[in-house]
Amino acid sequence: MKQTKPITLSFVLLWVLLSIFSTLAIPTRDSNTFAVPLGVPNAKKSPNPPSYAILPVKTPAVPVGTPPKIVYLQVDTGSGSTIVLPPYNSSLSRTAKKEPANDTTLPFLGGLKISGHYVRDVFRIGSITIRDHKFLAGTNVSQEAPGNGILGLGIRTQIPDGETIGAPLLGIQLVKGGGGQILFGGIDYSKIIGSITYEKQSVEDQWIIPIKLAFTFGVELPKNSSIESNRPIESSALIDSGSTVVYVDNGLADAFYQTIPGYNISTDGYYTIPCDVEVSTLPVVKVIINNQEFPIPRADLVFEPTQNDPKQCVGGIQGGQPNPQLWILGDTFMQNYYLIFDRGEGQIGVAKRSDVKYDDH
Repeated sequence: MKQTKPITLSFVLLWVLLSIFSTLAIPTRDSNTFAVPLGVPNAKKSPNPPSYAILPVKTPAVPVGTPPKIVYLQVDTGSGSTIVLPPYNSSLSRTAKKEPANDTTLPFLGGLKISGHYVRDVFRIGSITIRDHKFLAGTNVSQEAPGNGILGLGIRTQIPDGETIGAPLLGIQLVKGGGGQILFGGIDYSKIIGSITYEKQSVEDQWIIPIKLAFTFGVELPKNSSIESNRPIESSALIDSGSTVVYVDNGLADAFYQTIPGYNISTDGYYTIPCDVEVSTLPVVKVIINNQEFPIPRADLVFEPTQNDPKQCVGGIQGGQPNPQLWILGDTFMQNYYLIFDRGEGQIGVAKRSDVKYDDH
């Protein structure tokens, strides 16, 4: 989840709970890797989420504190902070230790703000226990929050004493609808087709890499358009599972939507397009990483209807990034590819997935 200060997204924690999920682990060829299935059993998807910047891709049940409270945490590669919300209450946990720092408020894209204090407490899953684990115990939330908090998977590492994984990396498969898998310490090659494309990080302490975006338009562009068909535009992007869509600068977003008949800007500031748009007429959007093209299926450019107009749907590409040299690749992109976050080599890997149907362009 992108916070409003994009250069300070990851400030506490990366490999949180690297081994606490081992009792839920799916066996792999390497005994030092742990596969964590994502998604909450029997969870109901909200037809109108309060913010399209939030998609509830959650962990399995995580007991926290003493006596333990069960929480489900949103998987968030764009944040280094782990945040735990009610039903956890640090004042009711016998093992909680409040940190000396003052209370903190963390702002996120979409208007969400979470206030609380840092504590150290116990995370338990089965026989695995991590003691004195530091996280933000959230006490005040400005709007409906994702699940019971956030599992920050930013780039900083914190491996519990006595627990190891095969390598300082994780593989992520996000499935449309909120499911998927995280493999801590390895790569699940059974989910990959073809080769893996790697790109080095351009910012040391965040999952940011250089990318290009290219568009293929089926209509004639306005004479004053700032973009051209099939001309790549260079920038850098944060790979962020806590953001639903792809965020670019307002100039690029405006030029993109001017090519789509019936587009609008909602009262909340989101670009919208007609829900009944013929998907095949939408522009082709390609993310280019290390000279390899990774198209975004055009169906993923149409999200759910807006709350104020059920005939208009939120677009999968949005503006709002003040810096044209820093975009965000959220779940619009991530749910179509297998992502490898390799801290050891300082790089991100991207590969096509065996469970995704790609457009024929």
